[in-house]
Amino acid sequence: AEQQRAEEVKDFISEIFRQANAYQDGSPRLPATELLARADQRIDQSFAQRPEVRAELRLLVAESLQSLQDNARAAVIAAKALADAQRTLGPDHPRTLAAASVHLNLRYLKEPNETVYAGYQDLLARMRRVREVDPAYQVHALQYAAGLAMALEKNDEAESLY
Repeated sequence: AEQQRAEEVKDFISEIFRQANAYQDGSPRLPATELLARADQRIDQSFAQRPEVRAELRLLVAESLQSLQDNARAAVIAAKALADAQRTLGPDHPRTLAAASVHLNLRYLKEPNETVYAGYQDLLARMRRVREVDPAYQVHALQYAAGLAMALEKNDEAESLY
């Protein structure tokens, strides 16, 4: 099942890059952000019955959009990834926690407030209990939480997080 899921993800990503080929149909090149937004639209169609795959692909699309500084679209897609992961995999599954990390990081960029900080505290506690979480997501959550603690003038907490 894991191998099949990996193949589906690989095939979907390959199709996104094939669509970026400007010579394929003579159409002008699309910006990467537009290709990723279109990919998100196709995720529902291609994986209607596979919410765990939708969650994984959406997380990848959201992270890619964030790296391209399209945080508004990334936040919407990260929220969808989180919802799919929570519903399918449960609140403490490693992929759910990864999606929660990306989602919170994007919320922090838009609305750095106490609610988001409380979300980080909850997320970091759950990540400590689930050892299979990719350490990169833990590091990013710690970095963003520390930055938010500083912005909220919680300097002792920020120092502890850093």
